[in-house]
Amino acid sequence: MLDSSMAYKIQEMKDSADEVVPTIDINGCDTFTQIVDRKLTTGMGYTNTTIGDEDVLIVSSGTYDNMDGNMASIDGSVFVYNDGVPFEVGKVFSGGTSYPLSVKDGYLYTGSNAWVCKYTFNGDKIEIAELAQVAYDTDGNSYYFYSSEDGGDFITMDQDEAKSKLDGLYAEMEEAEVLNFDTIQ
Repeated sequence: MLDSSMAYKIQEMKDSADEVVPTIDINGCDTFTQIVDRKLTTGMGYTNTTIGDEDVLIVSSGTYDNMDGNMASIDGSVFVYNDGVPFEVGKVFSGGTSYPLSVKDGYLYTGSNAWVCKYTFNGDKIEIAELAQVAYDTDGNSYYFYSSEDGGDFITMDQDEAKSKLDGLYAEMEEAEVLNFDTIQ
């Protein structure tokens, strides 16, 4: 059986986001507009949205036409105002263009063929509210894992219930609004 430690997966997601999503030096920027005007380069994208109760700016490394009228993105650095000054609260990414960044009911969603993350705010950082995934062993057997911010012990969760959680998060993400990014020309 595979390691069922979701703490490892959550840390892996954060580390991967740091590697995939470009770092943006926002020194000298007092507003989201200044970040966009001064720091973004051709091809990068940006959008404003609300996550939880926070108005945020999400800056992506690039955008693509997802064929439904949106210029979507699969990654982003998330900024909020902290004491009136822009502040990066975290980075997020999806595993491919089939899973654009999206929002629903104040949550931000990312995903891939094997996992879905549902993000919220906790203090001054963006955090994973729920994470569900499927992993496969060398024989092709599937194992489902789930974790939630409520602090419950999900390590012994029944496989059918864990699969149901993953399916539910995919359904939520499917119903979520794809974020439309403006692309820097």
